[in-house]
Amino acid sequence: MSDSLAVSFERFDACGVAWKKLNDQSPQVLLSILPLGPTRESTGETECSELKALLGQYEKVLASMYQEYSQAQQLHTTLQHTTLQHMNKRLAMYDEEYMLKSSIGSILSQPGFVTQKHLTGMMALWSNDIYITK
Repeated sequence: MSDSLAVSFERFDACGVAWKKLNDQSPQVLLSILPLGPTRESTGETECSELKALLGQYEKVLASMYQEYSQAQQLHTTLQHTTLQHMNKRLAMYDEEYMLKSSIGSILSQPGFVTQKHLTGMMALWSNDIYITK
């Protein structure tokens, strides 16, 4: 593996570490969302600003991963290289995870009926490590 490709892979790997840290912070953010009840109704709490901020951080990390992958591709023009294949698979995995988390965030950010049971189910989905595969 060329030195430039190794550096790109190291930065890509660092993004994975940042992603894990965000995953570790997620339960606290999700627990801060109030179910529909007197407190949520009286404060007009329909937006989940902490959740939106967290999703924004995930989006930034994912964008950095795409950037590192793109740079690695430019350095090595063939996808037959094992490192590029590995990066591609991991990128697809993180992209699918972000898609799921973003969908959950959209659902929880909508005004309307959110019960504790809904929040518990969303938290289970959020922390699930099952990835969509073809």
